[in-house]
Amino acid sequence: MKRILLASAVAVLAMIIACATGCARKTPPPPVPKPQTIDQLKAAIADVLKRTHTPGCGFALVTKDSVIFAGGVGKADLATNRDVTADTMFRIGSITKSFVALSLLKLNEEGKVDLHAKVAEVAPEVKIVNRWDATDPIRIVNLLEHTAGFDDMLLAETYDMSGGPEVPLLATFAKFPEPQVARWRTGTL
Repeated sequence: MKRILLASAVAVLAMIIACATGCARKTPPPPVPKPQTIDQLKAAIADVLKRTHTPGCGFALVTKDSVIFAGGVGKADLATNRDVTADTMFRIGSITKSFVALSLLKLNEEGKVDLHAKVAEVAPEVKIVNRWDATDPIRIVNLLEHTAGFDDMLLAETYDMSGGPEVPLLATFAKFPEPQVARWRTGTL
C-alpha cells in the first residue's frame, strides 16, 4: 500500500513539475523599437527583406493630403543590380482587393455606396453577361465575396509585359470580354 501511495505521489509531483515548467510564462522578447524616421523604417524593412531572402520591395507613406515618401528598399533586378525606386513596377497580385474592399465598406458606412446595388446599374459601362440576371443579378457584394460567378482573369489579361503605356481598365475589359461572363449563378461559388 505504501508503494502505491509513494508511486502515486511521485507521479503527481512529476505532473506538477512538468506542468509548472511547461506552463510557466516565458518572458517575451523586448519590443522592437518603432521607426521614427524614414531612414529607420527603410532599415527595418531591409532587415525583414534580409531575413526572408526577399530581393526588394516598394512602399509609400501617404496621408489624406500628400505623399510623404514613395520609394523602395533592396533590388528590383539582381542580375543588373538595379535598385527598387518609386518607379519600379511590381506585380500587385491580390493586395489591391483589400484596399478596394476597405474603401467600399467605408463608403457603405457613410451611406455613399449600397453594397447590394447591381453592378450593371452602378457601372453600366462594364459589359457583364449574366444569364441569371433576372433572378440573381451580380451585386457589389458578390464582387467583394468572389461569388459573382466569374472565371479568374489570366495574367496576360491583367498585366502588360510590354512596358508600353498604361491601358485603361475599360479597354482591358473590351479586349478580354470573357471574364465578364458569369459562368455560374451568382452566390453559388
